[in-house]
Amino acid sequence: MWKINLDSFYIIKETFLGYLNGTCKLNDMIIDPINNKILVFGTANFDATSLDTIKKGVAWMQVVHYPFMDSFTRVDPFKDLKYSVIHDAIQGSDGSIYVVGSSNNNLDTIPFWAVLDSDYKMVNWGLIDFPGHASATSVCIGNSNDIYIGGNTWVNGEYQMFVSHVFPYIITDTENSRQSNFQVQYYNSQHSIVIQNDNQSEFSAPYKFSLLNLQGMNILSQQIQNGQTEIKVNNLPSGIYLYKIETGKKLILSGKIKI
Repeated sequence: MWKINLDSFYIIKETFLGYLNGTCKLNDMIIDPINNKILVFGTANFDATSLDTIKKGVAWMQVVHYPFMDSFTRVDPFKDLKYSVIHDAIQGSDGSIYVVGSSNNNLDTIPFWAVLDSDYKMVNWGLIDFPGHASATSVCIGNSNDIYIGGNTWVNGEYQMFVSHVFPYIITDTENSRQSNFQVQYYNSQHSIVIQNDNQSEFSAPYKFSLLNLQGMNILSQQIQNGQTEIKVNNLPSGIYLYKIETGKKLILSGKIKI
C-alpha cells in the first residue's frame, strides 16, 4: 500500500459547467482520447435527485477540451430521452460512446441504454424491460465489443441487482447491414420468421440464426439453409425481439423484429 501525501497535489485549472439557466448535476465523466475531449454527463431541470423520486429531468452532455479545459461545448444527443438520468458511460474501441441510465415514464422507472457515435450523435437507444422499478447504473464492454449493463430493481421496497448482456448487434439496425444478402421477415399469417438468401457464395461455412429477447437471453437458434428457411414462432408472446445471423464468431446481420 502506498502512502500519498495530499499536500503534493494542487489544482491546475477549474471550469464551471452549466445547463442554460436551469439546475443541473454531474453524474459521470470520461476521457475521449480519440478526439481529445472530456465528456461530462449529467441531469438538468430535475425535481429531485433521489433515484426513486425523479419525476422530471433532462439528460445532458457537455464536451470539454482536453487537457487544457480552455473551452467547453454543450451537445444535445439525448433529446429523445425524456425525463431521464444518465448514470454511467464508457467508450468502445471504435470510438462509440455507450451510456446507461434510468427513464421515468408514468411513474415507472425503466433502465435505458444509448449509443453515441464518435461525433456524439445518438445512433440508437433502447429500454430494458423489468417488472416494477429498475435503473441501469453501470456499463462495461467485453472482448467482442458486447455490452454488459448492471443495475438495480426494486418492488415494494425490496432491492435486487441485475446484469444484462446486450449484444453488439443491438446497436446495428437492419438498414445499416447492407452488405449482407440475408433478408429476415416475420409473417403474421404463418406465425413464422422467414430468412431468405439466394447467394450461394455466402454458404461456404455454416450459418446460424438466433432470436433473443430485449434482455439478450437466447430464445431459439437454428442453422440456416440456402434459399429460404422458415422458423415457426407461434408459441412466442407478441413483442419486439432481437436477432442475429452469424458464422463462427463473425456477425453477418443483426436487427430487431416485431412478432
